[in-house]
Amino acid sequence: MKTIGFFRTNYGLGEVIVSQYTTGGRDAVFIDSVDDGTSICTLSVNLPNDHLLEGCFHVKTWSENEETARMARQSGLFEDMGLPVPTGFVMAETWRVKPIEPRKAYDACLVQDACNASGVLHSFASLLKEGRGPSDPVIVMFASKLASLAGFFNTTTPGLNTKWEEMGDLAQLALDEMKGLDSDAKKSVPTFQRLCRELQAWTYCNSWGVTNVAFKRCYDAADWPDDASKALFASKYIGEEAAV
Repeated sequence: MKTIGFFRTNYGLGEVIVSQYTTGGRDAVFIDSVDDGTSICTLSVNLPNDHLLEGCFHVKTWSENEETARMARQSGLFEDMGLPVPTGFVMAETWRVKPIEPRKAYDACLVQDACNASGVLHSFASLLKEGRGPSDPVIVMFASKLASLAGFFNTTTPGLNTKWEEMGDLAQLALDEMKGLDSDAKKSVPTFQRLCRELQAWTYCNSWGVTNVAFKRCYDAADWPDDASKALFASKYIGEEAAV
């Protein structure tokens, strides 16, 4: 069993766990509550007699799963492969865990040492234009860095006054207000502070468990230029054992 990320559900923060079905050995995807460990839903459905591309799984998007599956789709953790499969009176969609682009993963790791708020925000705004969801590991890593630049360290802040699809406009507004300011003043711009509060609420980047999974996934996926830089990042951000 492996945790590949987290996303917001109507039942609180959900942990996405990938395991395998005992029949057929295909991927089984479970969503468990972070609050109490109970099951929110089994996102996947096992259709062992149907052809399935490697790395993919069939998704139950109907009945009691409907709303959670919709939120999972919007999270940025999954990719719809566009291969619906008939099962009874409904169609099971075919998804896979969205792969992390090696270069974007490396950039997300590299930015952890940045101190220029407008530079980090400019790169983040570009990511938002790609339509990435709030649980995308690259987004979580950038959100974590932006929140720390804003002075939010391991804090829970109110948010969700801004729709996720409006975050790009908010980021651009913050960039506009930062023009001509020095580094310290940029971090205190009210719109930038608001953006970072919203990011914490959307991405849960103030949660160590959430960021730890995102950092490890990006670390594994990153296109590292050499072993030394890879080991240095591991020792600074995800533990000495990962540098071995």
